[in-house]
Amino acid sequence: MISRARWTAECKLMHNRFSGFEPFAKPQEGTCGFAGTIVGPRSGTKYTVTLRASIADYPWKKPGVYIEPRPEPHCYEGSDGRLSICPREPSDPMQDTFAQLLVFAFQYVREFDGKPEEVK
Repeated sequence: MISRARWTAECKLMHNRFSGFEPFAKPQEGTCGFAGTIVGPRSGTKYTVTLRASIADYPWKKPGVYIEPRPEPHCYEGSDGRLSICPREPSDPMQDTFAQLLVFAFQYVREFDGKPEEVK
């Protein structure tokens, strides 16, 4: 379960590094995380990015990363549509912070924004 100290540290880190992302906690749903926007470097598309974790499982289980619209359709998994960007399992609580996962999301958007889909 995420401790108050860990949540406070995560909020401070996100505020210092990614001030456009706002924290949220929804105890009734058992989730917490951050939400904000990334602007695509080629298309100018505004991508809504949500980093969402289970309050009960974080930091031992990494948050999901959700991006809408999707820059490309291939890197998503599961019925909830989370981005598949962090293959390391189990989660490493020291490295799999919300901020680190947001860095991965920025890299993903930079890579796939505005690229044409593959021809089938």
